[in-house]
Amino acid sequence: RVVCVKRRGDSAERLWSYRLPAANLLLQARPTVSGGLLLLVDSGGADGHLRAVSVDRGEEQWSMPLQRVVRERPVPGERGVVYMSARSAVIAVNTEQRRLVWNHELDPGREQVSTPPLWDARHRHVIFGVQSRAEGGGRVVAVSAEDGRLAWEERFTGGAPVGEMFICGETVVSVLSNGIVVGLFRMRKLPESEEGEKVARCLWRHTLAAGVSVGAACDGTCVYVLDDTGKLHAVSTEGNPGNRALWSRQVEMPARGVAPVVSDRKVYVLEELGRKVTAVANGLKVWSYSLPDDCKAMTRPCVVGDLVVVGLEDGRLLALVR
Repeated sequence: RVVCVKRRGDSAERLWSYRLPAANLLLQARPTVSGGLLLLVDSGGADGHLRAVSVDRGEEQWSMPLQRVVRERPVPGERGVVYMSARSAVIAVNTEQRRLVWNHELDPGREQVSTPPLWDARHRHVIFGVQSRAEGGGRVVAVSAEDGRLAWEERFTGGAPVGEMFICGETVVSVLSNGIVVGLFRMRKLPESEEGEKVARCLWRHTLAAGVSVGAACDGTCVYVLDDTGKLHAVSTEGNPGNRALWSRQVEMPARGVAPVVSDRKVYVLEELGRKVTAVANGLKVWSYSLPDDCKAMTRPCVVGDLVVVGLEDGRLLALVR
């Protein structure tokens, strides 16, 4: 079920609630707003659906089968097209015509998609990460938004891209599972290597002391990475001479699987396994809010205006003034 609420002073008012039409359907990812519609993906068995719900009334406008389970939220592109990643494919769907435009298939026995798609509007590319099952490495792949064909790629050994990737000027920033943060040169079409592959150029890399399992946050100048030991690092998106982060800070028992969020140079994290919300700036704690003993935060913080909102284990929303 999806619920829309609006702030009313010190409280919240429920505007509408939308429930999926069958009990065996489950929401697979966060909704996305595109063209005045709230786009949802669900799964029921081996297939999934893309559904469009009106933002103002919460009424379903249309749905279409995807013939696959989509794991990440739809990413809007141009002219009503959205991009989504399944386990072994990235697909493009025209929401105005409600049809599949293209699908970029991987070998399901060897690789799987490891990140949400990233829309590169300047070069009209869709960029995503791939994990190699056998080799333990991965690659960052850019395909044409027009037909899904390969534009360029960069391969890695020892780690695969995790979480969201980011466009910062002419650089695509990706965090790898082995704790390496890389900045890749972003181009429309790259010269072919001697082997005939279309490759990207790695501009810089920053190596952390531990691996990474959750996504990062980025504000354009820094990428904020929470490693598997619970240390939060601020890494410049222009490279880090001497492999030195701008700052690092230990997070107290971070909530498992919950990535940090950044807004106005403040980074928000869940500590004490979800029982504390903490704001950090320049490596220093700005404030912390400890939840009551019977409460536990379960979702990534969301910044809405002057509020930081988290979802609680019991189904409630908690809003904090940031």
